[in-house]
Amino acid sequence: MIQRWIFALVVGLGALPAVGAAPHTIIVSGKVLHPHARPIGGAGVSVVTNDITDPFDSWGGPHTLQRVTAAADGSFRLEVPVRSEFWSINVLAFKDGYGPGQQNVWRGSSSTGLAVPLSPPSFVAGRLVDAARRPVIGARVSAKWVIPAEGEGGYQIPAEVQSPAVTDAE
Repeated sequence: MIQRWIFALVVGLGALPAVGAAPHTIIVSGKVLHPHARPIGGAGVSVVTNDITDPFDSWGGPHTLQRVTAAADGSFRLEVPVRSEFWSINVLAFKDGYGPGQQNVWRGSSSTGLAVPLSPPSFVAGRLVDAARRPVIGARVSAKWVIPAEGEGGYQIPAEVQSPAVTDAE
């Protein structure tokens, strides 16, 4: 009886996808939208694939990054590699004069026909001072934008996408 149970367990496990199954590609496509839901062209689109084979280390697994510029009608299309059967994809859109847009795709959901709305423009303002409250001149200042994620964690925009500012005398 125990031998049959072990055999059934081994046969049952054989039906599961192998960890680190052969890499394959997924088509990611859609349109970048103005904050008022109209298509908008010329936006940069970044697609980050995440290997989530280990569900307890979903943000620490291997990542790949690909970029494309949306066409005049806002459309974009990329073929992105995934390394296993367990993956998630973050689609990020950026365009000068607008806040960023973002869409998540998980295994089992559609990665085509996505709508990625840009957010309304916003800004950060402030005054950088030293301990004596004197203005700091010539310091490089940049903001880190974090997209809230389901559960714990988030996604930080890569440094090359951020626009650092330099402080002046005011």
